[in-house]
Amino acid sequence: MDVPLIITAVSILIATSISFLSNMISALSQDDIDMFIENETPNARKLQKVWLKFDDTFNPFMVIETALYAIALFSFGLVFDMGNSNLLGIISGFLILIIITLSLKFIAYFIGIKLSKTAATKFVPFFELFYTVLSPLELLNEKMSQKVSGKNAEEFSREEITALFESAKDEGSLDDDEYRILKNIMNFSEVLVTDVMTPRTVMITLRASQTIAQVQDIAELSQYSRIPVWSDDHQEEEIIGYVLSKDVFLTALKGEPDKKVSSITRELNLINENTRLDKALEEFLRRKKHMFVVVDEYGGVEGLITMEDVLETILGVEIVDEGDKVADLRVLAKQQRDKRIERKNDL
Repeated sequence: MDVPLIITAVSILIATSISFLSNMISALSQDDIDMFIENETPNARKLQKVWLKFDDTFNPFMVIETALYAIALFSFGLVFDMGNSNLLGIISGFLILIIITLSLKFIAYFIGIKLSKTAATKFVPFFELFYTVLSPLELLNEKMSQKVSGKNAEEFSREEITALFESAKDEGSLDDDEYRILKNIMNFSEVLVTDVMTPRTVMITLRASQTIAQVQDIAELSQYSRIPVWSDDHQEEEIIGYVLSKDVFLTALKGEPDKKVSSITRELNLINENTRLDKALEEFLRRKKHMFVVVDEYGGVEGLITMEDVLETILGVEIVDEGDKVADLRVLAKQQRDKRIERKNDL
C-alpha cells in the first residue's frame, strides 16, 4: 500500500512543479524578455528562444502534467481494495486528493506568475529539458494537424484572407479605413520601391559647393524638410547626402553665410529600385533613417523614397510632414507639368 501512495504523492508534486513552470513561461511578455536582455541577465537569450517556442495550442508542460495526474489517480486507486473497502471512504479519499491537487495547482499558478518577471531565467535548464524530451511528440502533433487540416502551416491563401476582410467589412465588423489598411498590408510585399518613390526628374536638390547665402532664399526650403545634396563632380552624378531645411536656416541665423552646404550635409543611404516595400521598411527601421536614395542596378540615381512613402502605402492616405507644405513631390510634378502645358497653350 505504501508504494502506490508514494507514487501518487511524487506524481502530484512533480505535476505541481511543472504547472509552476508552465504558468511562469506563459506569463512572460515581450517587454519582460526585452528587459532581461537589456539587463544582460544570464540565460536571457535562451529564455527568449524558449518563450518564442511556447504555444498555448500545444503546451508540452501541460502534456506531462496531465500524464502525471493520471498516474497519481491510478496509483491512488490501487491503495483501496475495491471489493472490501467502504464506498464512502473511497469517494472521500478521492475528493481529498482532488482538493489537495487543485490547491497545489492554484499555489503554483500564483507563484509562477509572481516570479516570472524576476526569476524566469533561473529555470531555463528545466524549460529546455522539457522541450527536448517532448520534441518528438511536438513533431507528431504538427504532422497530425497538417493531415487533419489537409494543408500546411501557411493555411490560408491571400485570396481567402482578403475574402474574410471583405466579409467582415460587409457585416460591419470593419469600417472602411480598417478594411483599406488591412488590404494594403496584404499586398504590401508585392509593391516595389520604384512604385512609390519620388522620381529623380522632380527632386529638389542642392549642390555641395553652394554656400548658405546662395541657398537660404530658395523657396523649396520652406516646403520640404529634407533636401538631397549632389556632389560637385558632374561626371559622377552622386548624391552625397541631404540637408535639413532647419539646419540651413539655423546656419544663416548664426551669421555663417559663406559656409558650404557640404558642411551641414547628413549621410543618406542607398536602396535598389527593385527592392520590395516590406524589405525597404525593414531597412528604414534597422538603419533608423527617414530617407533613402533609390538607385538602379548600375548605381544610377532614380529617385527618393521616405518613410512617409512606405506608411502612405499601408494607410492609403497622404502623410504631411510638419515642415512640408506639399504633401507629395509626385503631386507637385503633375502640377508643374500642367502649368508648363498651360503656358505653351497661351503662346
